[in-house]
Amino acid sequence: MGLSSDRFVPLFANMPHHHVRRKHLKPPIINRGTRGFAVPLARLVGTFLRTTSIDSCCRQFLQKHASDSVQIVSLGAGYDTRFFRFFETVKPWPVAGYFEIDLESVTHNKQNAIDNSKELQSMALEGNLHSIPIDLSSFNWAEQSIHPRFDPAKPTLVLAECILMYLPLNAIHQILQYYSSLPSVEFVAFDPICGTDQFGQKMAENLQEYGVDDESFRELVNNEALAQRFKNCGFKSVCIRHLLDLETGSDSLHLVPQDARAQLQAKAALDEYEEWMLLARHYTLVCAQ
Repeated sequence: MGLSSDRFVPLFANMPHHHVRRKHLKPPIINRGTRGFAVPLARLVGTFLRTTSIDSCCRQFLQKHASDSVQIVSLGAGYDTRFFRFFETVKPWPVAGYFEIDLESVTHNKQNAIDNSKELQSMALEGNLHSIPIDLSSFNWAEQSIHPRFDPAKPTLVLAECILMYLPLNAIHQILQYYSSLPSVEFVAFDPICGTDQFGQKMAENLQEYGVDDESFRELVNNEALAQRFKNCGFKSVCIRHLLDLETGSDSLHLVPQDARAQLQAKAALDEYEEWMLLARHYTLVCAQ
């Protein structure tokens, strides 16, 4: 469709996704939609907006700490290529540690792909990339460290992209409480909220079909409930944006630049726009400090 270009994707394209945890399935609403919604197009639009906005958060973090030595932690990183894309373009590279966390089967497969490419091996070594096998649903954040080189005192950006919705509520609380306790941290999360409408209830039912405990999802009846979750866990400032805010440009943080939105509107016009609006209002980007 030509919305974005990522030369690293083909290097991970043949990863065996059947080893990915059952909770790594694409968010069910993106897969199923409602009333025959144009799922492939909606998925592309949603992925473009999500990726572009999170990339913007990363750039803003790196610019803010241009003179610092920083860390980035990616929870449930999967086969994401963000490290390689950023390491290739951000010079000088200020990241003392880029920590990708996922289940052992996922980190093992990704590391194999890196080991099979001299270019990726070199980038990972020079850019301080660390793949860490951790089950986020049961990790004890109070007593364990994710990696010997992780320094809690350094400015840290945490990315949680489509992962918190699949975790038990107590695991979510542990993650948020741990990172909010760091002296300099920014937490960026992308996940859906249940809301109170039929659309959200169907999302919850789909999660149950995938064997996911939907308690943490159902309690998110609106943005205020989501913000309160972060604040209850120690974050002082919480900013929430819907996908629709990102698409229309009503996002005051300008996480999706005008040229990117123009590109999207030119190439991805949605015939079923009302249904897209319904979907987009259920997906949120959270920026917490």
